Amino acid sequence: IYLYGGASGNYQRPEVTYQGDIIAQAITLDEYVAKHQLDVGLIKVDIEGTEREFLKGAKQTIMSKRPILLISIYHTADDFLDI
Repeated sequence: IYLYGGASGNYQRPEVTYQGDIIAQAITLDEYVAKHQLDVGLIKVDIEGTEREFLKGAKQTIMSKRPILLISIYHTADDFLDI
C-alpha cells in the first residue's frame, strides 16, 4: 500500500509525492466469512486487476453461499476469459 497524504492504495500518480510504505495484514474472504459466520448474498468487487487472486480466496464462500457476483473485469479482454 502506498501512502499519499490522507489516502492509500496501489495506484501511483506522478504529481503526488511518495511518503512511505506500510505492511498491512490481509486475510481471504473465505477466512473472514468463516470467522464471523456471515451469510453472504452479494459480492461486489472492483480491485484493479487482482480479481483472480480475490476469487481464489473466496472460492469456498462462493460455492457454499452461492451469492450474486458483481465483478469489474475491464482491464484487458483476457481478464474475462481468465476469470
